[in-house]
Amino acid sequence: MNNLSKGFKKIFSQKPEFLVKAPGRVNLIGEHTDYNGGFVLPIAINKFIFMAASKRKDNLLSIYSLNYNQKFETSLNKIAFSKNNIWANYLQGVAKILQSKKFKLKGANILFSGNIPQGSGLSSSAALEVAAILAFQKINRFKLDKLSLVLICQEAENK
Repeated sequence: MNNLSKGFKKIFSQKPEFLVKAPGRVNLIGEHTDYNGGFVLPIAINKFIFMAASKRKDNLLSIYSLNYNQKFETSLNKIAFSKNNIWANYLQGVAKILQSKKFKLKGANILFSGNIPQGSGLSSSAALEVAAILAFQKINRFKLDKLSLVLICQEAENK
């Protein structure tokens, strides 16, 4: 996480206020049934998405992916699907769902990195969404129960 803090300071010229992480997972049973209304039995693995974040004074969501070495920015008022930065859509999706549920979000600087192999079935996108919602909770000082957190992330993934 120390490298994440250094990277955050380099990209955003400030120290992060928060560091969070979310694990990848594998479904012990029920692969590809969760989005069809079925049941799964997931277990966490020792691969993670690591995220550093701080609030902004404006309404901008500024996201940097160390894995892609790319930056993406959007206004929280104008969240839209990005064809060029698919990875950013997971964070945008979480923000959009939170706002649709009447959470008032502040702008944020977010930098993340992960060691979950993409496309491997280890739920790197779900881990990214969970890390994002944990960061949004800290930045905006609200707390969700675990079930609500999971359901918001699932809705962001599916929509």
